[in-house]
Amino acid sequence: VSQKYDGITIEIRSIEGEMASALEIARLIKEAGTNIQTIALIKNAGGPALPILFSCESWAVVSSDENNGIERPVLQTLPTFSVVPNGIRSQLATLNIECKGMLPADLDEETRKKRFALIEALTSPGKDIVFDESSIALIASSKALDTPDGTRMTISQFGPGITAADLAKLGLAPSLTQDLPALAQFLNVSEVEPQGDSGLVLVGDAADVQFTQRARLGSLIDSVFSVIDGIDSLSASFSWTLTRAQLSEPAALPRLWRYAMVMNENDQWVLSEKGSEQWREGILNAVRLWMGIEVTVNELTALFARLEVLQDELMNRTAGRLDTDRLDAARNLLKEIVPAKKKYFDTISHLNTEAREHIVRLEGMLVDLPMIPVSR
Repeated sequence: VSQKYDGITIEIRSIEGEMASALEIARLIKEAGTNIQTIALIKNAGGPALPILFSCESWAVVSSDENNGIERPVLQTLPTFSVVPNGIRSQLATLNIECKGMLPADLDEETRKKRFALIEALTSPGKDIVFDESSIALIASSKALDTPDGTRMTISQFGPGITAADLAKLGLAPSLTQDLPALAQFLNVSEVEPQGDSGLVLVGDAADVQFTQRARLGSLIDSVFSVIDGIDSLSASFSWTLTRAQLSEPAALPRLWRYAMVMNENDQWVLSEKGSEQWREGILNAVRLWMGIEVTVNELTALFARLEVLQDELMNRTAGRLDTDRLDAARNLLKEIVPAKKKYFDTISHLNTEAREHIVRLEGMLVDLPMIPVSR
């Protein structure tokens, strides 16, 4: 990788795990950093994931709209595996040492000072960070600022932790939108290329053309089989989902006696107030089940359309000497497994229309309440 690419990103979205495993990964990243740039894309990180983060040369927070404006930490110490005070202190001390030990050797002095201060704050409950243009230090969370010129980061109130906004203010990690052009602009490179697995991104600047073509073939093959995995996942339980929807019919005569009913002045059994509530719940449950059928079939329709496009592209793709066997194996496997999947889908593809008809009918039954005439 280091001969063809300038860097590799590591997406970090973990708040727990085994410290020993995390340290192994962190050491690999630190070693790789001697040859290529290592960039951490932070979703949220805590506990044993922190040494992995600190082993990367550059950081960026991948922002989303999920928090709806609520300020949440993206880094947290989270010493949740012990309720014994000495146990927590021991975990924090270990985390402090390991994070510092994973810092890349070629970090500039300013970044190193900021990361050291962040490690100390994250592993010292009750401490905040205070910084200005020339200095950075820790301060007790209960202590007021001595100077109005300093900026305070309230690390202690987040568990300890720090928000994306405060990481950006410290100059450690800007916030990026979730797209590759934004990442390329941040890294100041010509191209950022996904490599099949969404968690792996290679950063190329004037990368070798042949290597790029090989990578794109790999990405295409991964995309094809990702679609097939999606089809298998949706198809696996479809028969039972359909059976549940068919059995949910609330108007079947034997089922009517399950709802509370009373005799009206016309000698008819009608739903009581409680029965009406039960009837509504039964209708809404049936609607939900048929909506599941409708959505699943629509999703499968979209996946098969996507599969057809990708399969055509794969069948018409040429490959170099190094990739001929890989391309042939992918084609042969598709020829073997796709026809049976399409045959099954053809038997259920009409059910989204049928499901919509059931939904419309059932929604009308919310108003048109049932009654049972009395035989004389």
